[in-house]
Amino acid sequence: MLLLPAWIFTLLTVPPAFSQTQDPILRIETGMHTAPILGIAIDASNCFLVTGSEGKTARVWDISGGKKAVLSRILRPPIDPGNEGKIYALSISPDGSTVACGGWTGWDWDGMASVYVFDLATGALKRRLTGHTQRIDRIAHSPDGRLLVVMARQGGMRIYRTSDYTLFAEDKTYGGRAMGASFDKAATLLVTSCYDGFVRLYDLTELAHWGGSSPQQISPCSKLRPPGGTQPCGVAISSDGLRVAVGFSNSPKVDVLEIHGSTLKHAYSPDTTGVDGKNDLRIVAPRGGRSKLGWPRGENPGLTRRAVFSEGRTPCVRDYGPDASWGIT
Repeated sequence: MLLLPAWIFTLLTVPPAFSQTQDPILRIETGMHTAPILGIAIDASNCFLVTGSEGKTARVWDISGGKKAVLSRILRPPIDPGNEGKIYALSISPDGSTVACGGWTGWDWDGMASVYVFDLATGALKRRLTGHTQRIDRIAHSPDGRLLVVMARQGGMRIYRTSDYTLFAEDKTYGGRAMGASFDKAATLLVTSCYDGFVRLYDLTELAHWGGSSPQQISPCSKLRPPGGTQPCGVAISSDGLRVAVGFSNSPKVDVLEIHGSTLKHAYSPDTTGVDGKNDLRIVAPRGGRSKLGWPRGENPGLTRRAVFSEGRTPCVRDYGPDASWGIT
């Protein structure tokens, strides 16, 4: 058996950091993404959505006028040749003022990934959140806008305080690719999913008393392996905060979990007969986490709910009536 010195192993596992090129990178603007869309976020008013792609841009679309998405603004993260600058995850702040995006962002230069925070109105890059040990797959704001959770392919999840973007809390104990995240309406509960098979529930009420200079190391108050698949991906807490919908990247199943106090329990699994994982599944519990699983709007059942998902290189907008029970949010 060949044993390698530790310094050689480090060179093999951590990519070397390079300086960002100072040369101009010329690109043709086509009015749409030039590569598949991997991240989608929609604002609270259902007027704007932002898409991110392997084409290394995030694009703001106006969807207020109907089913046709009209390009409003292009957000341009720092890029370089190769993978650097590919966007996999997005989130719009609840007040619609900022967009946080990440993916293969900063990795080639720092050996770590960064989250870029853009001003939605001007397109200006406001802040860079560094130190993520692998590419970023999921970003989500809390409903009150106070917190921002970032999920990485390795290294678990981090929670930032958006008032100053201080790293607020983290959990490094994930055993696989951290994929999904959803807050309850009061931002006191957080549910996450991971390819280690677990859905995790966090009680965030104690975080309100944190005043330290270093991030809190937090642990889930409950974790559960849902029966529908081995790779839980999309998660969403219902509007009443009592249930969690879970989709899978390797199964056309959907599981519904119940939150009993501080414990997760499996409640039921909707009948997904006929979902083949190629067509309908991208709406119900899409493959590869490219879209998001969600609940209908319980606050106002009379509202039509708007669903947005990726079809090739431009976003597709579909409106569902009040009878729709599953879709993308």
